Amino acid sequence: MKTLKVIFVTLFTALIIIFALQNMGNLTIHFFTWELTLPVFASTIAIYVLGALTGGLLFSLLKNISKNTDNK
Repeated sequence: MKTLKVIFVTLFTALIIIFALQNMGNLTIHFFTWELTLPVFASTIAIYVLGALTGGLLFSLLKNISKNTDNK
């Protein structure tokens, strides 16, 4: 099982490196008066992480609401 985990992590890391190397172009994000220029891979990873955090928080909130409703 440990070997499988090492293989998976190595493969995932290689895919991230390949993705980063193929997406080195810049992306400019405009939000109201702010302007931010990032590499495409950095903005994609940031959006993924923000989405995972938002989804996790939403799931946790709905679970707590459901638990509190069942206790009443």
